[in-house]
Amino acid sequence: MRHFLKTIQKWTLFTRFSFLLGGGAGLGVVLPAVAEEKEPEKAEAAGEKAKPEIRKVSEDEFEMGKIRFNKKTREIRFPAKLNLDSETILEFAVVNSQIGKLHESLLATDVRPFELQIVMKLLKYVPSARSVWPEYDKDGMPLPMKTDKLGGVTISVAWQDAKGAAKSGSIEDWILNAEEKKAMAKDAWIYTGSEVVDGNYLPELEGSIMAVYRSGGAMFNAFLKGSDNDEVWFPRKEHLPPLGTPVEVAIRPREIVK
Repeated sequence: MRHFLKTIQKWTLFTRFSFLLGGGAGLGVVLPAVAEEKEPEKAEAAGEKAKPEIRKVSEDEFEMGKIRFNKKTREIRFPAKLNLDSETILEFAVVNSQIGKLHESLLATDVRPFELQIVMKLLKYVPSARSVWPEYDKDGMPLPMKTDKLGGVTISVAWQDAKGAAKSGSIEDWILNAEEKKAMAKDAWIYTGSEVVDGNYLPELEGSIMAVYRSGGAMFNAFLKGSDNDEVWFPRKEHLPPLGTPVEVAIRPREIVK
């Protein structure tokens, strides 16, 4: 059950945003629920999570928390940091720094999957409904994975080197395929939207955002030979900046999906 709009009535977490995610409000409008929010200090003292507020930056640029997005290009950007650079098996490219599996993720971010999902819906990204897991025939042989040609995205990273020079590239260049002994292949990322279990959006519970080793609890999954193998992926150490380097992650639509 991946499609948010079909399950909105079951998602208590997203109820207050249902009218917005259905396309009924324009970008730049502060949600009524947000306008009535308590001061952050009072909300935190009461054990409440602050409701995200959308702020207009320019004609096409908007912000929600630490996420910046463009309604025209549909580009989404958010900050992260390099979390692993050693010979450690990777299962994730990006996780939430508070609840994600940091010991298995290349990057960590303070951005919540909940907020990122809202932005994806505002920008009308359509998740793929393809199966995250391999399927098998009656003899136990793997079947070719089906695609609905939806959900294609590119994921890039930008950072500054030790001299302050701006650098950028594909996140795949930072991930090693140990079997092929080269960087992760390009055009692998699919927005799958993840799953809802007992009314709970799994990425918000698990902190999983981008999975190299495919996960039903991640918002984005890699679809490549080996992406169903949890012993193949490692940081590509010689191509990485120093551990802890601030990074900006960018998500863009990829119209043609294999």
